Amino acid sequence: DLSPNSEHCKIPDTSKYVEKYIRRKFYVNKGGARWYERGLQRLQHEDSGVPCPCYSPHPLLANPEPNTSRGGIPWETLPPALSFHNQWASSREELRIRKEQQVTNLAAILAQLLRSSDKPGQVVVDFCGGSGHMALPLAFFFPTCNFIIVDLKSGSLDLAQARAASGGLTNVQFIHSDVREFAQPFDVGVALHACGEATDLVHMKCVEARAAYILASCCVGKVQHSLLPYPRSLALRSVLGLDEYLAVARAADVPSTVLSSPAEHRRRLCKSYIEVDRNLWAKENGYCTHLILMSP
Repeated sequence: DLSPNSEHCKIPDTSKYVEKYIRRKFYVNKGGARWYERGLQRLQHEDSGVPCPCYSPHPLLANPEPNTSRGGIPWETLPPALSFHNQWASSREELRIRKEQQVTNLAAILAQLLRSSDKPGQVVVDFCGGSGHMALPLAFFFPTCNFIIVDLKSGSLDLAQARAASGGLTNVQFIHSDVREFAQPFDVGVALHACGEATDLVHMKCVEARAAYILASCCVGKVQHSLLPYPRSLALRSVLGLDEYLAVARAADVPSTVLSSPAEHRRRLCKSYIEVDRNLWAKENGYCTHLILMSP
């Protein structure tokens, strides 16, 4: 049953556990081997039935724009209130460049999703959107779409609203809400670096709404604090127990730029399998999915 109210798609209400905090413990191999290798080796076994991570071509690489260094996006046309140059001090220039690259990546994929539909005025929700670092530039570059920023921090939403007004945007709404409580219909959900279980909560909300989505996760090791069922997919549940899964998830938290040793490559593989698990869960719910690496 793939209906929004089915048990498989329903987001559990975990509010009753707020006062009684539950911490999950992850598996640790004390025999001297890397503590995540047992789970990773089981995933890689030819009889596991779990597909190897396979990345789809990135739109920026498959269809390069004339200005390939910036993804063909005219960042210089952004109003000052929406520009990344005005959001970080010069001492954080590296962070500004990285954020611009991240939004460029998501914008390229979002453009493909929007072009694949003839529906006018599509609604795009930026979950855990904060002060609008992602949604506001996207709203400027996609003026025919309606954007909604959802976040629990009212101060961040106030800042986003002020920036949108200064930038002349009229296609953005701001909603102070938990992901689980958001109830408006939408066409595309996006989330950039929603930590730990937040990515899975957004994922479930998109599947519940039968909406397309673009998710870039982070801090997956924090799922050890979650009450959601892990692994997410039936395929991985048949191979890994909870402790082994949490060990793989914890190992997955390795900086993307630090891949100078075999161990670091193995940990990147752990991250890939966590995302494969999420994609398999979506496929079990009737979705066609892709795994894509940001570039750069």
